[in-house]
Amino acid sequence: MGKLEDYDRIMQEQMATGILEPVPPYQMGEVVHYISHQAVIREQAETTKMRIVYDCSSRAKGFLNDCWEIGPPLQPLMFDIFLRNRMRKNCVTGDIQKAFLQVWVLEQDRDAQRVLWYDNLTERNIAEYHLRK
Repeated sequence: MGKLEDYDRIMQEQMATGILEPVPPYQMGEVVHYISHQAVIREQAETTKMRIVYDCSSRAKGFLNDCWEIGPPLQPLMFDIFLRNRMRKNCVTGDIQKAFLQVWVLEQDRDAQRVLWYDNLTERNIAEYHLRK
């Protein structure tokens, strides 16, 4: 399987899991912005050899990242985690698959996170999608 087919498989998986969805025929929000995306390939990786990165810092009239509300960091400091775990007898850890793709986007904000991709690789008609999560 080639790189383009791998990329398409990941995009199709994101559509199947609800991360991406087709853009409806009507505009949902005030801002329409298209996000560029690209593959990050790590051939030496054991599990994820290719992943798709959405570039919200790409410029059109400004950074899309500049439009978002700034909140506190959601990841606690690693030192604090290690220190707290040393005080306990047991430690339970977990990993959220594709953590940053699991955050729901409000319906009125989804048009600000549009992406372009093919509806299928055979015909290669360009279709519009937006990030749902």
